[in-house]
Amino acid sequence: MATKKTTTSKVVKKEDTKMKTCTKDSCNMGDQVKPAVKGKKQAAKPTASKKKEPVLKTKSQTVVVAKVDIGFGNALYIRGQGAGLSWEKGIPMENIGADEWRWVTDKASPDGIAFKLLINDSTWALGNDYSVMVGSTSITRPEF
Repeated sequence: MATKKTTTSKVVKKEDTKMKTCTKDSCNMGDQVKPAVKGKKQAAKPTASKKKEPVLKTKSQTVVVAKVDIGFGNALYIRGQGAGLSWEKGIPMENIGADEWRWVTDKASPDGIAFKLLINDSTWALGNDYSVMVGSTSITRPEF
């Protein structure tokens, strides 16, 4: 003899599902704390914001980056024409990594910049002069 399975439905009385949202420190006795939703972060309360002035970029920056290891204690210099550079005296470049140097200017003319790199402003890089257009970045790997 086969028996039939019957399903019974239960009526669940819904209670008031509205919960007061409160923090651990601000709840009163008897208040329900809204459970955190898994995977979502609660928004942080806005704090007094400092008014930041907008950064205005009036001129394009021209950047020269040299990727070269010139040895500990040495410095890389740039000489050239345009943006205040001279072929007679170099300007030290900023060391931004073990083998990375950078020079940035916002004084480049529309004609661009011609340049050459030197170790300690005395040993010239091999090869031809480099050039970079205004507002551009030149990444070089000079050999000495």
